[in-house]
Amino acid sequence: MRLVYTTSTFRKSLYRPMNVDELWIGDCLEVSSTGERGFFAGIHKDLVMVKIAEKIQYYRLSEIQQCPDFKPEDELNEGIPNRPYIKEAFEQFIDLHLEKLPDFERSNWPFPLDFQMHHCRQFFEKALYHGISEIVIVHGLGEGVLKHEVRYFLENHPSVQLITEINQGGAVRVRLDPRRASLA
Repeated sequence: MRLVYTTSTFRKSLYRPMNVDELWIGDCLEVSSTGERGFFAGIHKDLVMVKIAEKIQYYRLSEIQQCPDFKPEDELNEGIPNRPYIKEAFEQFIDLHLEKLPDFERSNWPFPLDFQMHHCRQFFEKALYHGISEIVIVHGLGEGVLKHEVRYFLENHPSVQLITEINQGGAVRVRLDPRRASLA
């Protein structure tokens, strides 16, 4: 099934037409009626899952639209005082595509896979440190080499409770038990 929604002519200049098949976990979405912004978290029974303020909410495709060039750090931190006791913000997903990772061209990593897995492990350890219970790792479809490495790493870590494939197999949702992090 393919859900396609195009915005009205009035909003076309601000928002791109939306095709759910082209959305990635973490893409910015806006609820038309309220103006609330959140992140694409998947599809469930013809409904689009949107994560708004750490809560998953379900919307019909006609109720949401993609955000134009949204920068999460600009709006999500708006109005939040910079207090030293607040833990640093932690994005609960990582996209391991090389073009999404910082400075691969300038790094000394001879193999892209090693560079990607380094970032995956670093992200995973940071999630445990912050006590996050669920993360998403986007490895892409490709030939499956990165997917295999990511799954092998996750399946052999004692803090992982559950691994679920999402995005037609291009990503995994991982439920964590941060209390078991010390066993690793």
